[in-house]
Amino acid sequence: VYAVGGANGTPVTAFLTRDTDPVPDAGRARVRVVHLSPTAGPVDVFVTAPGADLAAAPPTLANVPVQGVSPYLS
Repeated sequence: VYAVGGANGTPVTAFLTRDTDPVPDAGRARVRVVHLSPTAGPVDVFVTAPGADLAAAPPTLANVPVQGVSPYLS
């Protein structure tokens, strides 16, 4: 459960995601993106090597909408 809102006098509401609790492969981790910033609009998410040029990299997740929840990424 995420608390959303509260800025500029907006009400605080709850945003719920369901977790399937997947177990990652040995030596790996899993993450997912939950986009909860209405002022940002849709966003692209990049998972790259440190220092990579984002201008030359395709987004890992493209155009994630506000309140969008990605699948788990390994």
